[in-house]
Amino acid sequence: MAYDRAINTGSLWKNDKKVSDKHPSARGEMLLACPHCSATNEFFLSAWTNTTQKGDKYQSIKIDPKPDATESQSPKSVELDDEIPF
Repeated sequence: MAYDRAINTGSLWKNDKKVSDKHPSARGEMLLACPHCSATNEFFLSAWTNTTQKGDKYQSIKIDPKPDATESQSPKSVELDDEIPF
């Protein structure tokens, strides 16, 4: 059974292929829906675990759109009133 992502959620997994500090510590995917038209788009997630000068750990996150998101839905058509009242 394939993993079905819920809308407006994502997951990160440890990056086992990390070979340098420039590579993300974790990678994953997310599915977002536009609140205005309900179109959905998939994104790649990347996260780096860093340490502050005080020694506190934090995560830096980057989000990139999937280039060939075939699951994207076209937005609902919206009727616009283009008449200008004068």
